[in-house]
Amino acid sequence: MQDHITKLVLLFLFFLATSMSCEKEDVEPSNHYKIDIEYSISPNLSFTISNINDSRCPEGARCFWEGDVAMDFLIEEGNSVIDTTLDLSYHRDNPSEFGGYRFEITDVLPYPKLGTVIELDEVRVVMDLVKQ
Repeated sequence: MQDHITKLVLLFLFFLATSMSCEKEDVEPSNHYKIDIEYSISPNLSFTISNINDSRCPEGARCFWEGDVAMDFLIEEGNSVIDTTLDLSYHRDNPSEFGGYRFEITDVLPYPKLGTVIELDEVRVVMDLVKQ
């Protein structure tokens, strides 16, 4: 009987440990945004990331400049459309404010690696949207 209980406890601990170590990659946090998808923030405010230009120095490379990421945004505020570029590292326009919300880009994933091609549909812009 004691041996049976010990086996059950060990089996339970095994399942508990394996379930805690699993990451669900198919569920994205709400602050990760993809290219060419319109995101509605409020009835009068939406945005689309229309293009991403990632010039960051890839992992495994030696670069003179660390690079940056420039993202083209189409922001629709009421009847107005704002076509603008926001940069990850250029702090003059990050964060920016539109329609009473602060757009603050904190990262762009995945980080480039030397010899690896990253398709635009794989790229995720990590951005905080905060109502002002």
